[in-house]
Amino acid sequence: DPLRVLRVARFSAKLASLGFTVAKETMQLMRDIADSGELNTLTPERVWQEWHKSLSTPRPDVFLSVLRDCGALA
Repeated sequence: DPLRVLRVARFSAKLASLGFTVAKETMQLMRDIADSGELNTLTPERVWQEWHKSLSTPRPDVFLSVLRDCGALA
């Protein structure tokens, strides 16, 4: 499910204060999903729900950084 890309980014933002980072292997899988265009299959409602939750985390900047790093914002 391509929504997992957004969820990983959200959990990164939520857990950043505990030192959580995305593993290299996971980041590569996220890049593969972003590059494949699978994110385009998500409904706007599902995307908005993840964005809304993510922007309410202590570190929304981490959410955006993870999405940028995996190519999901391009």
